Order: sequence, then C-alpha cells, then structure tokens
Amino acid sequence: MAQLGGGGGGNHSGALDTFSNGREDYLTQFAFRVEIDGIVSGAFRKAGPFRWTTKVKPIREGGNNRGTVNLVEAGEFAPIKLEKGLVGANGEFFEWMKSLHDPGKSFKRANISVVLMHETGEEASRYNIFNALPSRYEMGQLDGKTNELAVESVEIHYDYFEFVEGKAPKVKKNTYE
Repeated sequence: MAQLGGGGGGNHSGALDTFSNGREDYLTQFAFRVEIDGIVSGAFRKAGPFRWTTKVKPIREGGNNRGTVNLVEAGEFAPIKLEKGLVGANGEFFEWMKSLHDPGKSFKRANISVVLMHETGEEASRYNIFNALPSRYEMGQLDGKTNELAVESVEIHYDYFEFVEGKAPKVKKNTYE
C-alpha cells in the first residue's frame, strides 16, 4: 500500500521527504494524516472540530422538592471538517465518495482515523471516527502559475469518535560541554 509522507525514510526537517527511490513528497508538511479503514488516504493541515455534546433532560421527580433531576440522553457528534490538504493518488478516498451516489456500487460507511503527527514524523495521537460518510467535498481553484498545493475541504458525518493517546517522541537531550 502506498503511504503518504514519512513512509520512505527521508528527512523530516523541511517540507520535503525524500524516499529511497528518490521521489520527493510534499505531504510531510501536513500535521494530520487521514486513514480510511487503516489505509493512509490523505493529509491535511486542519481537522475538526471534534465536538461531542450530551443532551440532558431535566425531570421533576415526585417527592423531590429541592429541584429537578437531570437524565442523560443520546450524545450528538458534530461533523468534522478536514481542510487544506490532499488526498492520496491511490484513489481510496474518491472511490469511497463515488460509491455514495453510484447505483452500481453498494455504499459502505468507513472507519476513519485522523492521526496527529509530531514534527519528527511520529504519531502523536489519533481520533478514531466510526461509521463515517463524506457529506461535502470542495476543491479550490487550480492555478498552474503558482506553486501552491491544491486546497481541499471535506466534511464528514459519523456516529461517534474516540481519542487514543499516542507516545511522546524521543527527544535528543542537549549536552553542553
């Protein structure tokens, strides 16, 4: 499977990652990697908001004269917007999006991970998003006279998410002689 950025063992100090085959990859400048069902399918500079709201229903309880009792109702999860990025050339993301409206294909909700990356290229933490479906895709105007990357905005609806804490990167200690 093709990996986006950080996969080929290059330098992570600049905007480019040089892979062992000599190919330079601009995706290392993105802070968030997006995986669809475990396959790296894109990279973005902005992701969120990750918002979980729990509804509370106050009720009056017989014999309780101090006030109301609050019952917990179902949680609501706000759509997530991924901005300023690229999706992989491997096509998983577009195939997933196309299957939503293609009568010849059965649509399958996907589990997505938004992986937060350290400057070192290591995984810092991740949000696992369950039963997701794309609801909006927007691509900026293409201009062949600039060296800017294409800007995409993707909105994703889902059932729920979980946060998974990552490991702290190994940091070299400064030694002064």
